[in-house]
Amino acid sequence: MDGASIQYAEGKDWQDIMMNRSRLKMHELIERLGLRAKWSSNKRGKTNFDSPLVKELVTDMTNVVATLPKENDELIAFLATRESLKEDVDLLLHKHGSAIWGRMGDREHLVSVGEPEVETFYYPRDLYFEDEEDRELIRMLLHWWIGLKACNVILARQRLDRERRKKEERLRSREDHGSPREPNPTVLIAPATRLEPAIDAASAKAEQLPLPFTQPSRQVQTLQALRLDTSYSNPISPISGTPLHSAESPSISAHGPGNASFHDFTTREMYGSRRPSALSQTVPMHGGPEVRHASTPPLPSLHQLSSELGCLVSNFLEDGTAADLRAQHTPSPAPQQFARDESSRDASVRRELDPETLLAFRSYIYPGESGPKWDEDVLLRRLETVWRDNIRTGHDLRLGDAAHFVVRDRAFLTWIELRRHLADLDRADKRWRQEGNLAEGMEARIAQHKTLMSASRDLVRNWEDIGQGVTFAWAPEGLTADDLLLQAFKQLAGDSGGSELQWVNMNVNETIRWLKGHLEQFAQDEAENEESLLYVRA
Repeated sequence: MDGASIQYAEGKDWQDIMMNRSRLKMHELIERLGLRAKWSSNKRGKTNFDSPLVKELVTDMTNVVATLPKENDELIAFLATRESLKEDVDLLLHKHGSAIWGRMGDREHLVSVGEPEVETFYYPRDLYFEDEEDRELIRMLLHWWIGLKACNVILARQRLDRERRKKEERLRSREDHGSPREPNPTVLIAPATRLEPAIDAASAKAEQLPLPFTQPSRQVQTLQALRLDTSYSNPISPISGTPLHSAESPSISAHGPGNASFHDFTTREMYGSRRPSALSQTVPMHGGPEVRHASTPPLPSLHQLSSELGCLVSNFLEDGTAADLRAQHTPSPAPQQFARDESSRDASVRRELDPETLLAFRSYIYPGESGPKWDEDVLLRRLETVWRDNIRTGHDLRLGDAAHFVVRDRAFLTWIELRRHLADLDRADKRWRQEGNLAEGMEARIAQHKTLMSASRDLVRNWEDIGQGVTFAWAPEGLTADDLLLQAFKQLAGDSGGSELQWVNMNVNETIRWLKGHLEQFAQDEAENEESLLYVRA
């Protein structure tokens, strides 16, 4: 079957495309047009063109797709008519036809018959726009190409809708049933305490006693339904796209294998300090000094763990019951009073940033302020360390605000990872611009881009889950995820600046919307080149 055997698509052809019942792949259309493209080894994934002429043609086709119907039946009925895209295709040919396929122009962006990688099965002869037969073939292939792009837009939107419904079902499941199929939260709700190596008589006695049990309260069940951390400390966490900059926050690196540093979760959180493992490595491609550790802390004995676990479970369940009783008689405060109570409550213990770090922190989030300009990696690592080692371990959940502290903790740690991820995206963009469109590195670049997009998707999901979390009964009306982040900033500053300085919301929601826009475009590009969607009936 050569290029001349392709006919205009009918309604059934477009239905087959929408139902994944077609036979000829999308890249074959591009090959039939003779366009020189950058392919992966199996010619799947996003197609890249070096020529500005071809890129402009693709952009103009995308603009045409934006004007087509957005529903399945309407689009199929529109494309089924042979003349449906005639006016648009004529305009494209008038603008790009001679420039791309003209006999006298520069044809470096086109392949030639006889080149080693040219499939004569799809490109049996060179195309020239001046020839009437070739011009009609180009017109027909552009009609197919635009139609396929329009179908893939709908398919990508349907896939995003399915993912959104699945997320909503997961949220409802966590709220109603405590999410029995979800992994355990990666943060201990009760404050971690530091165990001493010595074993006293009380600990030895506690080893032989059964663990106390109290019927879990509604607040406890609500807390268990929340995903409490974004530190990616859990090795089975699906979020592994963006490498963390701290040895205290291990993750699988987005830059390839060999940069994962996993720590034993139970040991680390039980001790209440982020003791690094001997497996910790310096994560490459990030600024800041290297952090290396030569020794591994000793593992606690069985009776130490049993005694401490019994104490944590007992205190946590008692706190949850007490909080439920208080919630029945105490009205929810206004958001402003809620934030003031939290600030005064957390300022009772000095565990905040030192003055120099506070100035560097404010000059980082508010660029207009004067202050020391620290390396971003170093500053974020410092903020995370202070939060984990001081704020989290020093917070007293017996004050009755366990649920609020949980989502505030998650909002702050999500923001830390979001800043690191944005820095990764910026570095990747600069590196790719310097490398250009080199064929030998294209597959690695595509794989890394997919990993970064996966990390973006997880960060967006995390932040939206935080926004869902503040809709529980304990949260005052009007409280948002940005408000929680601002409260975390004030708590981190403490009485050295939390109440005296002016704090402005970071508007993280705007950044999240920006990421979602890129994810939707990425999903559309993936749908256009996915093998299950990229068949065309010949």
